[in-house]
Amino acid sequence: MKNGIDVSYANGRLDWKKLRSAGIEFAVIRSSFGSDDPSQVDDQFRNNAKGCAENGIPFMTYHFAYFIDEKRAKDEADFAIRLAKEYPQVKAIALDIEEDSMRFASLMGADPDWTECAVIFMERVIQAGYTAVLYTNYSFMNYIYDYNRLKKYPLWLASPGASEGTALQYENLFMWQYSWQGRPSGSNGDTDMDFCYDMDIITGKESTSTGSGTGSSERVDYEVRITAPDGVNIRRGAGLGYEIIGAVPCGEAVRISKRTSGGGYTWGLTDYCGITGWIALDYTEKVDDGGASKPGNGNIDQINSSERVDYKVRITAPDGVNIRRGAGLSYEIIGAVPCGEVVRITRRTSGGGYTWGLTDHCGITGWIALDYTEKLPQNS
Repeated sequence: MKNGIDVSYANGRLDWKKLRSAGIEFAVIRSSFGSDDPSQVDDQFRNNAKGCAENGIPFMTYHFAYFIDEKRAKDEADFAIRLAKEYPQVKAIALDIEEDSMRFASLMGADPDWTECAVIFMERVIQAGYTAVLYTNYSFMNYIYDYNRLKKYPLWLASPGASEGTALQYENLFMWQYSWQGRPSGSNGDTDMDFCYDMDIITGKESTSTGSGTGSSERVDYEVRITAPDGVNIRRGAGLGYEIIGAVPCGEAVRISKRTSGGGYTWGLTDYCGITGWIALDYTEKVDDGGASKPGNGNIDQINSSERVDYKVRITAPDGVNIRRGAGLSYEIIGAVPCGEVVRITRRTSGGGYTWGLTDHCGITGWIALDYTEKLPQNS
């Protein structure tokens, strides 16, 4: 696992020499947004690419989408590809579709099939000889996309509020954006921080590492008991080269949720005393024969009955409203919106006696109870 950053014009002019000295091992650089136009090349794209190249920092690019139909998805992919070709170091291109992409489409009177558009973009990138990566979050995976169609692409998961164990539940996880508030030396304030679990995607090299267990791993569900007299180490990835982050004593039983192989060992993903990581199953014995995969995707359950909407609401509850990871009181609170604040609702559903709306507030995407809001006129 490697530690890196993702950057755009918003981060200003960066000191890449200092960033490398601060332990930054890779970067994801915004190259572009929207259609192919000189004004829509990211203002810092070439400065950032040059800084990485001069300081030996591997990097890939990402494109922020403003397409409104499938043809424009292809055109925007060509734009991103054209810019990537300026730097032979670039081997992967990520697609970033967010709430602002949807707002623009709505403003243009369009209602694109976001999944189909994403597939067209990604396949165009692959045809050009690059690895196509999808940047997204839990809400888009569960409420906007038909995510089953996108699982074949490496996942760059935006989830600063979750634990690493939650992120690792996704079999196609390639990179985890774990913070929006990093401040490595050489940066200019709050910086997006990322863990990369497969650097071969960024460098374009054939895989020779033991891997993190996110590529060829299989989902399982059974318990093992530790048999090694000295216990087993818990590692951040599935291989001896990964950092030790804990240990499980001899005789303890733990549940295994994923299994993979690497470096001559079989590895299992587990959680022990709040530490999520990989243990060598060669030093365990199986306790039961469960073996069945569990349903679900992280902390958000699929709500098929949600409807797409687009309107603003004002928070009326004196204490504000909580933002939850899913549409229900049992879901984790990941933020809050103060009383009087206005937010845009993009999805609506019902659950537990409440009406829920999907929104984005200060970079946090989640569900709020619409019962404590008032709907604003369409032109407000």
